Amino acid sequence: MRRQTVSQMSRVSRQANGTCPQGLKPLLVGNYFGTAEAVPSREAVLKRYCFSRASRNRVRGTHFTETVASREAILKRGRFTAVMLAAAMLAMFVALGGGAQAQEALPTVEQVLDRYVKALGGRAALERVKSRVSTGTFELPEDSLQGTITFYAKAPNQRRYTLEVAGFGQIEQCFDGVTGWASNPQTGVRELSEQELAQERIAADFYAPLNMRRTFSGLTVKGKEKVGEREAYVVEGKESTGGPRVMYFEAATGLLIRVTVERESPEGRVTVENYLDDYREMDGVKIPHLLTQVQPQYRLITHVMEVRNNAPVDEAVFAKPIKQ
Repeated sequence: MRRQTVSQMSRVSRQANGTCPQGLKPLLVGNYFGTAEAVPSREAVLKRYCFSRASRNRVRGTHFTETVASREAILKRGRFTAVMLAAAMLAMFVALGGGAQAQEALPTVEQVLDRYVKALGGRAALERVKSRVSTGTFELPEDSLQGTITFYAKAPNQRRYTLEVAGFGQIEQCFDGVTGWASNPQTGVRELSEQELAQERIAADFYAPLNMRRTFSGLTVKGKEKVGEREAYVVEGKESTGGPRVMYFEAATGLLIRVTVERESPEGRVTVENYLDDYREMDGVKIPHLLTQVQPQYRLITHVMEVRNNAPVDEAVFAKPIKQ
């Protein structure tokens, strides 16, 4: 899909109109180990969430550390939906990669995935961690929009994220291993749809690096490509939902540095690219601290500021709030 220029996006915003929806579906789900999920295109966001010229003029230039646009302006722009992308970014990957020289034969999938686990710190180190609480910040540079995020995860498959959005409020999504819910100031609390639950079952796997052979089918090493200036082995497969997944494992370090998936949006399938950088060892496990998601219409950048492995996470964290 061809990325729009700023002028093209401005024309879309001037043409967008309509009625605000009664409910807001989450844009993406993910976990710290490697899943990023569905988001609508910029045009869909603008058309579905009442993005007018006046609201654009009012909101442009806001910053979460300064006096920001009013809640009404944020709602009219519809950009509050995009910040939910940060959840997936924090909920992402600790990974691994390849390591052969340019003239060597390609490694097998088993070799790549085994090295993946080793690069992270090894199976034993991964299994010693039973829970994780992470905090960070996110930004959408093209929209001068920023905020903070807190992510809770607990083995084997529970997760919740909470985003604080300047000028709007709190956005949350949660999966307790069986059911899930989402909440934001506009819609209140709602249950996740079947499609969202299917995505959460992949995203919430706490030990995803150890379970890739089971989670993804038809895994094949397709070749070697560059991600920026770095050589990487390309592994393709299918998710349990049927969608394709392409993973890039850096040859030099053995770390996962990119994941590309396709997700449904109101305008059809879109391609989502996730880049993982700034790996740091935390309690014997390597975790990326800089996460960048690229959509055809915008970028989302997440900086992980703090990671607490084996932090206490009570079951009440995943309980569905009582509607007020």
